[in-house]
Amino acid sequence: MHAFNCDPRRVIFTTPEECRDAFLWEEIRKVNKTGCFKINRIEYEACIKYIGKKIDARYDPYNLGQVEV
Repeated sequence: MHAFNCDPRRVIFTTPEECRDAFLWEEIRKVNKTGCFKINRIEYEACIKYIGKKIDARYDPYNLGQVEV
């Protein structure tokens, strides 16, 4: 049986923010003429410069209070 040798110089630690970002869901949505888009029947506002354009929306499916565009 081999012992697991872990070289601390080779271990890479991530921040909580990096972990959160790694597991966000991402979907493409089209911004309507009022500057809004929907995810799971919840409407969100986007910047007016995105009207009529497709955006990448990133979000935590367990916390839909915030969506990144």
